[in-house]
Amino acid sequence: MTVHDVARRLPGIADLRDLCRSLAMLDAILSPSWENRHYSMNAGWADGEPWPGVIDEVPELFQPFVEESAFTDEDGVPVVTACLWRGAMDDRWHHGTIAFPDRAVDPDGATGLFELLVDRSPEAFQRFAEDYYEVPVDLEAVSQVYALRPLTQELVSLLNPEISVTDLTQDITETGYPQPKLP
Repeated sequence: MTVHDVARRLPGIADLRDLCRSLAMLDAILSPSWENRHYSMNAGWADGEPWPGVIDEVPELFQPFVEESAFTDEDGVPVVTACLWRGAMDDRWHHGTIAFPDRAVDPDGATGLFELLVDRSPEAFQRFAEDYYEVPVDLEAVSQVYALRPLTQELVSLLNPEISVTDLTQDITETGYPQPKLP
């Protein structure tokens, strides 16, 4: 799979944003230590230079993201292997014109990078998390987070009994995940 395949399979902007919130929240619950997380998201914002064509066609509207310091190296060079964009009025996702090497398997890393964005099932996250974190992961709890249900202590404890909803306050705010209902 390449970024071209991912562009055809991604959901709309709002659905993708919700999925990313869910993935980031699940990782925050399963891995309280930010440094050990696989996914993160802040609703407010591979070594070497990008492959030719990856960011060459990014519209001016999205250039601030290409130049964002979180996505560049110390010299301001974007650190990116794949790039997709979609304007609010677009009917599909876009990507640059990239000439991938013949017979290259996963030439831009899109298979690993976007696997959970393309297979948006709670079961896919469960498989990923059980492998990555080497712990059992409750499928119903994952489904609840995927549905953006407000977090309760009971839900959080199904995924990680060592963390509280209060411990997740900053992550909830940063991801834009729905706020828990207070008693």
